[in-house]
Amino acid sequence: MTTRRQYIPNIPVLASQQGPLWPRADLTAKALQNEAVAHAGAYDLIHQFDTSGDNQVGFTLSMFSWAPADPTNPVDIDAAAAFSDFYNRWYPNAVINGQMDSNFDGVITPDEIHPDMVG
Repeated sequence: MTTRRQYIPNIPVLASQQGPLWPRADLTAKALQNEAVAHAGAYDLIHQFDTSGDNQVGFTLSMFSWAPADPTNPVDIDAAAAFSDFYNRWYPNAVINGQMDSNFDGVITPDEIHPDMVG
């Protein structure tokens, strides 16, 4: 039995920061949401058509460590923590747990829970 690994090719947060989307926060947010929905759909389709049951589906993710500019400044500390949460956790939380923080406020409300995206 051979296990095949399928990686849905994207580096979502990093890719959303390239090109014309980066200066437009509204477009960047929508692009990230669309990527999460597309990943969930691709995940489901791969498993739907996998007759062997041997496929593993994942995604690539670029993760970084963020540090405050001034480690003694509470505002810098909070900003670094908030950006780290967004950059490193938003996409995996959306496509693994189905929790898409659509307004990027760090709080998951009932309307941001999507069981159909759990993967």
